[in-house]
Amino acid sequence: MSKESLDDLRYELELKNAEIDELNMELQEKNEQINKLKLYSTKLKYEKKNLEDKLDTKIDYDKARINELDNLQEKIREKEAIIEDKHDQVKYLRALIDDYKEQLGRNTENLDVQLKKSLKHMRICLPKRTLSFKSRMSKLPI
Repeated sequence: MSKESLDDLRYELELKNAEIDELNMELQEKNEQINKLKLYSTKLKYEKKNLEDKLDTKIDYDKARINELDNLQEKIREKEAIIEDKHDQVKYLRALIDDYKEQLGRNTENLDVQLKKSLKHMRICLPKRTLSFKSRMSKLPI
């Protein structure tokens, strides 16, 4: 082989080595990019898992809150039923009171009439009894 061809081969070998070095550097850059992307992917997976956990926690909290509100609504309905029953009882008692007032008024009127009759009767009978009482008193030894 000639010197020129040997020089050409060496030159070509250097070019190929330079090309291999360049490709190795590109490969290393690509590997670094792949590693960065893997790290970023891992970070995103962690964030996704974290957000899913937060979402699950929020959903559980909201479900518990809804159950609590349902329980409160049920208690409110029970209290409203109790209040309605108490209102009915108050109406019934007021009606009883009104009836008693009316009955008391009638009884008072009847007693007034009976008292007037009694007083009238006493006015008639009292003078007779007074005389009889005085006569009995006079018979007593004092």
